[in-house]
Amino acid sequence: MGSEASFSSATGGGALASWPEPIGSMRDSAAGELDTQPCAPDLPPPHSGALPRGDVTEWPVTFRADPRDYASLWARHLILTALTLGVYLPWARRHAQHFFLQHTFVAGRRFDQVESPLALALRHGLGMALALGVLAAVRGALMAGALAATVALLVWPLWLGARQQQTLSALRWGRRPLTFVATILEVYAALWPWVVAGIALVWLAWWGGEAPADASPLRLALPWGCGLVALVLLPGALWSWWRCRQQGLGIGPLRLSWRGTVGDVYRLAGRVAVWAVLCGALVLASVSLIMAAWLALAGRVPLTGQMILAAGGGMAWLALVWPYVQAASQNLVWQQTGCRYLRFRSRLSVSAYVTRRARRLITLVCTLGLAWPWVAVEARRMRLEAMTVVARVDPATLRAAWRPGRAQTPSP
Repeated sequence: MGSEASFSSATGGGALASWPEPIGSMRDSAAGELDTQPCAPDLPPPHSGALPRGDVTEWPVTFRADPRDYASLWARHLILTALTLGVYLPWARRHAQHFFLQHTFVAGRRFDQVESPLALALRHGLGMALALGVLAAVRGALMAGALAATVALLVWPLWLGARQQQTLSALRWGRRPLTFVATILEVYAALWPWVVAGIALVWLAWWGGEAPADASPLRLALPWGCGLVALVLLPGALWSWWRCRQQGLGIGPLRLSWRGTVGDVYRLAGRVAVWAVLCGALVLASVSLIMAAWLALAGRVPLTGQMILAAGGGMAWLALVWPYVQAASQNLVWQQTGCRYLRFRSRLSVSAYVTRRARRLITLVCTLGLAWPWVAVEARRMRLEAMTVVARVDPATLRAAWRPGRAQTPSP
């Protein structure tokens, strides 16, 4: 790890070299039809098993999807999902993700995904079954709800780890598979304090919820207090998962690390909370003005109208808050990810991204949602093209040391 400082100085001091041009004009035979750009031929792997040091280069991420192509795909998926009453949704998500990946390039190589639709459906089914089980148990009895929530918390790290392993093992860059080298035991080791804390809060909330009417005010307030404590602990749990996920990411012979601190995540949560409150106040004021105008014109607002205004306000609030979360989280997570040979940079402007998404919300409303493919492609392009890979190794050398199906030695 002693070269971390020299890597930082190399990337921070002086101008970085531009993205290197391909060597020759040959297509790599290992890439097959997945590559549409000329790429360098593979070099023999280094004898030491480690990647050699080279000049610092930048590999920009490019996204070349045509919104019209995605619009036709989205329309077919929408029709099939409606005809199958939602059964086709996992397959629709897989094909959409495959479309976006195949139009994403790094160093002249495109991404691809070979995940089985059945595995995707089983994973989504398990997640929905856990959530629906907890909700159904809560509606039946508090004891059953507490038991269901306890089971869900115990299974939560297993679901996260299995999901990450399946997703990354199915992901390809120029036919080279990415890996999640962290084991399920390592995921549990990272998340067990938060699982234990969550279970304790669940049963404290149950004890407070089962209190008789003449119980002490402190016990009666326990469910609300436990909910508040859970919100306070949530950024810490998110930090533990991000750290485990990023440090478990394997790119060929390289194993990445993450330098984000728990303080970084709590500061992000604070900014998100402030932004959510401001957006809530704006949406509430707008809904109040609409309702006041409705009352002035009609004398009353029917229940259906109230429900429509409430649903529209909630969707508008989410449409303003979620882009902020996406942009700020991307910058925090990927700016701190890397190793001695390779690092990521994310320079996504949070304000520009939120402003663009807010404008597109108006477009979606005016087109009754039919403009979604153009909005989705634009948002994906903004997020991806804000990313850059800064490396001390040539792409061809990395691919040469990264043979499909061959055991890799993690880098220090």
